[in-house]
Amino acid sequence: MLRALRDPAGIQRLLDGMPYHLAQTAWSPRRVLRDRTAHCLEGAIFAAAALRALGFPPLLLDLEAVQDTDHVVAVFRIGGRWGAIAKSNFAGLRYREPVYRTVGRWTRGVHPISTGLVVSALARPEWLVEVDAIAVIPEDGTAEAGR
Repeated sequence: MLRALRDPAGIQRLLDGMPYHLAQTAWSPRRVLRDRTAHCLEGAIFAAAALRALGFPPLLLDLEAVQDTDHVVAVFRIGGRWGAIAKSNFAGLRYREPVYRTVGRWTRGVHPISTGLVVSALARPEWLVEVDAIAVIPEDGTAEAGR
């Protein structure tokens, strides 16, 4: 079934056709397909599984919010450019065409964000770490990093 989605845009169309459900669940891609509903995390996991079935690495990006809930997206790369698939009630946080040279370009305008790191696998699972960074973007568009 997942291969029938053909491309990242097809995955997004399927997710867009599903209602968003508010629940504290973590359904599998199979359950999402069966029940035809998902929230942000389930949509991202579903998209990553579908991307894997299409030959892409299954990559997730967690946009950790300071005063809101996190937003999770599945990211993919075509021709050296990044795109994203997501399930959200907000249109601006859904599909992004693969036109971004870096993942940071996709997150521009998504505030607040305190972490965003793509790791497809760790050489050793016990090496799991959390990285915190704060970026301040002044009006002139230059960025300063701290912490």
